[in-house]
Amino acid sequence: MPPSVRILHLIETLKLGGTEKALYTVLSAMDKHKRFESMVCCLFEDGPIASRLEQLKIPVYNLHMKSPYDWRKGVFRLAEIIKENKIDIVHTHLFYANVYGRIAGCLSGVKTIITTLHNPDYTYEDNGRFSFKARKLIDKYTGRMFNRRFIAVSQSVKDDYQKHMGLKDIDVLYNSIDFKELKINPSLDIQAERKAMGLEKEDFVLLNIGRLHNQKGQIYLLEAMKILTKENARFKLLIVGAGPLRQRLSDEIAKNGLTKNVFLLGEREDIVKLFQLSDVFVFPSIYEAFGVVAAEAMAMEKIVVVSDIDGLREVVGPAGVYVKCRDSRGIADSVRKIFNRPADYNEMKKEAGRRALDLFSVENNVGKLEKVYLECSG
Repeated sequence: MPPSVRILHLIETLKLGGTEKALYTVLSAMDKHKRFESMVCCLFEDGPIASRLEQLKIPVYNLHMKSPYDWRKGVFRLAEIIKENKIDIVHTHLFYANVYGRIAGCLSGVKTIITTLHNPDYTYEDNGRFSFKARKLIDKYTGRMFNRRFIAVSQSVKDDYQKHMGLKDIDVLYNSIDFKELKINPSLDIQAERKAMGLEKEDFVLLNIGRLHNQKGQIYLLEAMKILTKENARFKLLIVGAGPLRQRLSDEIAKNGLTKNVFLLGEREDIVKLFQLSDVFVFPSIYEAFGVVAAEAMAMEKIVVVSDIDGLREVVGPAGVYVKCRDSRGIADSVRKIFNRPADYNEMKKEAGRRALDLFSVENNVGKLEKVYLECSG
């Protein structure tokens, strides 16, 4: 048997983010034939994903960079790790990891650098500032100089990078979800769990999971809840996640008298239970590259209400309910229809499960990534 291909995945953090979870999902399913040896290095913070990777016996390194500009660690310490482990392929994820991974990989003599493009950064995040333009140039030219391969998590991300960066040869490989981790617990006492969270049996529960950030559109979801709760106090909303918008969301909840209807739960690892407790998953993002959590909701056969945007149309297809972006009343109207006639959506829920299995199952997708590695190492 030929020696295994040694791959270092470089990522900014190993907290409970969508990119971090997607990386863990793929690595947990990779290499049943021992053709690859994976390692992971993060730039800034580790977290729950680091612990999960270590349980899989995957080595995890942390550069403990104090800022994105701590280039001594970002370049030289990373280059040492690459040399010490005789890395064949450096696979980078997210901007700072992309830049440092490309430079350190080049200095270490690595012949293959692969970048997964996770976000449509250059269509939606252009603030016109010099710092953004500099970031774009650095990303563009380090990618052109050092990368052998690019992978986009969706067609919309591929389109973004082709338009703004002039990159032509980009493969599309969807993020994967692990159906084994999304198994419904048939013995879960849903009513008891609801009661423990301050919810009643008769409540109609909406669930949102995501970083608390303007991009995720949670402020419009709160406005929708303001409309819905004036009609019926049984509408409840669980928001799972952390981020810079938390204080504003908390203030808006208090200001609009929603403290008994909207609950900020912070970061949670028991999302399967939360899916089971909820009636509808609502994801009103302004933009998305892919929307891993929407795919997870589909895999759980939940009714999904999502913004009508490129990244989510690609994921959800005909298996969800669409609302215009930033349309609070549209969200409220859609949720109300589901509340009044839930049986009308039973077939949609089944279609969501089928679509998630067909397109996003890690068992189906991991072989495509392994093929890329073999092509690059051959």
